[in-house]
Amino acid sequence: RPLRFKAVGVPDKTTAADVTQAALLLVTVKLRVHIGTRAGAHTFKAYTKQFINPGSFKFLSDMQGSMLDARDSAHHEGKLYVRNVAERGILSYMPSAQLAN
Repeated sequence: RPLRFKAVGVPDKTTAADVTQAALLLVTVKLRVHIGTRAGAHTFKAYTKQFINPGSFKFLSDMQGSMLDARDSAHHEGKLYVRNVAERGILSYMPSAQLAN
């Protein structure tokens, strides 16, 4: 399922210099993996339908965006790596409520 975001306007503390750069950070997304998601690499893409500046000038339309992920640089596809569950024996089970001393 695609994630869709609609941004209208700019935050109060945003300056013109913040939105005139070649690269703009638009959104940060935290993903939670559901139980049953298959292990392996899952890819994500960003696509811009239209960017219009405060002066109503359309300066970008129908462009693929870049994703920043754990690979330390921008890519046209973001990747999320899911690993199989690995059980660890941190806590042990005791049949009675009495702890050994």
